Amino acid sequence: MFKANRNYLKPTFPLLATLVVLVIAAVFVAWVQPSYAQEAGTATINGAVIDTSGAVVSGATVTVTDNDTGTKRELVTNGSGVYSAPYLETGHYSVTVSHPGFKTTTQAGIILTADQVAGVNITIAVGQVAETVTVAAGQQMVET
Repeated sequence: MFKANRNYLKPTFPLLATLVVLVIAAVFVAWVQPSYAQEAGTATINGAVIDTSGAVVSGATVTVTDNDTGTKRELVTNGSGVYSAPYLETGHYSVTVSHPGFKTTTQAGIILTADQVAGVNITIAVGQVAETVTVAAGQQMVET
């Protein structure tokens, strides 16, 4: 009858070497791949800037201020009027938006907790940059 050859089950050296190299490469790639997840314990403020007619305002300067420490982060809205400030420490924040030809507008009273993503959309009105509009706490923030 047929006699089984058990040698075909034994891995050869080149096969083992290839397998080891592939496993090491996979571990290396997983280790060096940048993490796109938010750092644990931090928060994000993002939103859009529009004018009173509903048009997006691109190129607006957005300043996110940590009112507890005085730390400021300055951003610029993209072509869709959107901004994002990730990796913020928990605490009390305000967001100020300015753009030539518009009144400077501040949204105050933003409280960030760990791992929170707060949506803060801001509407700015036409006017002189020297004019300032402050929106007090109590505005509904969008939780995303």
